[in-house]
Amino acid sequence: MEITNQNFFGLKIKINKFKGIIFNKTQPNFQIIQFTPDITKNPYFTMVGDELIKRGINFRYIDNFQKIKEIIEEKPTLIHFHQLSPFYHGKDHDETLMKAHKLVDNIQDLKNHGGKIVYTMHNPLPHNRIFTDIDKMINNEMYSLSNIIIVLGSSAKKIIKNKNINTPISVVKHPSYKEIYGEKPNKNQIRNEIGLPTNAIIFGNIGSIKPYKGLEFIIKTFIQFSESHNMNKNLHLLIAGYAPDNEYVSSLLENYPNKNITIINQDLNNTELIKFISTLDYSVFGFEDIWASGSVVLSMSYNIPVIVPDIGCMADYVKNFKNGYLYRSKDKNGLIQTLDQAIDTDNLEHLQQRCNEYNKEHTIKNSTQEFLKIYKQVLKGKQPN
Repeated sequence: MEITNQNFFGLKIKINKFKGIIFNKTQPNFQIIQFTPDITKNPYFTMVGDELIKRGINFRYIDNFQKIKEIIEEKPTLIHFHQLSPFYHGKDHDETLMKAHKLVDNIQDLKNHGGKIVYTMHNPLPHNRIFTDIDKMINNEMYSLSNIIIVLGSSAKKIIKNKNINTPISVVKHPSYKEIYGEKPNKNQIRNEIGLPTNAIIFGNIGSIKPYKGLEFIIKTFIQFSESHNMNKNLHLLIAGYAPDNEYVSSLLENYPNKNITIINQDLNNTELIKFISTLDYSVFGFEDIWASGSVVLSMSYNIPVIVPDIGCMADYVKNFKNGYLYRSKDKNGLIQTLDQAIDTDNLEHLQQRCNEYNKEHTIKNSTQEFLKIYKQVLKGKQPN
């Protein structure tokens, strides 16, 4: 039999579940379902679930409503929904609206059959904002359908509560990726391998290359910043990752040609992702409207201090002058001033060490324990703390 990634991960889940049965002897009389595929590129969606399976919890990844209804009829069931836009975004507004109504009807049906609904609201709106009226409608429906809403930072909780939403809201911060991707390689060795200057202070943005990340703002600001210093050759900006829109990357390359900027359009596997991150001294982000970001957590997971705008839940993760820097959003001068502070390399080692404090506190096991506590309270009909 040919061993594919899908077969491998499916086998891994079955083995972990079997281990859980052995160590826990009996399975608990409830079922937890996460409404996502069991194989995703972002390990955020599987790291906690796989840990629950190891512990012998009845946890499964299912994105089929009929199968979930059959399970609900057998035992108490909790269904955890995450990002919903992939399940209703269509080719145009009419198709998207139709799919959105169908999705809501299906979730309502699960609730009518006795299912408990948990919804993690990652951001105020999806990154792909072409049907925002429908996205907002989905949010409003999930506020009322959910037994509890989970957010990734206390700032998001305050924003939702200000909407007079009565549904309970819990905060579970994004767990560190440090246990997922392995050890960080040698910085200078990888810089040589990629063709980056080894003696430079390198700022970067690694991950998907998409407009929502504010890359044009970062590039424009970096150019102005580097030109204002006599040490131009010692400053560099690296942008690397997969771009679904090649025209967008072409426009960045054409509009901002600069010898101190490297832009690499490449779909990075796990090893390559950590290689590129390891080359950085700082990760820089130019978000305009976001609550939390796995890219920010990924950088911190590998002791790369981050420079982020003071929006959403960024302050929940980045402590100014401790494990990174916060700058005033949409303020080019604010980002320039922060970049200026960052090139004081005497502070870099301190920032790197403080990044590791986040990794120690927000491990996969700790996050799993937080989720499990919430799940059990919801299944018992109690309001989580």
